[in-house]
Amino acid sequence: MPIVAAMLELLTEHGPLGPVWWRFGRPGRHSLIDALDSPETRAAYDQGQAAASTNSRRPTRS
Repeated sequence: MPIVAAMLELLTEHGPLGPVWWRFGRPGRHSLIDALDSPETRAAYDQGQAAASTNSRRPTRS
């Protein structure tokens, strides 16, 4: 579970979609979408979805 934080001053200046979010364990400020994104988890999810799609298209044996 990602943990993110922002400062009220930065939220006021840039808005909630601006680069105001810090994600614990990552350097710098990020947009909310980037702060919540986990590329390694997303890649594993996409790979699993592709494998499941391939398996569902294979004909079954009777």
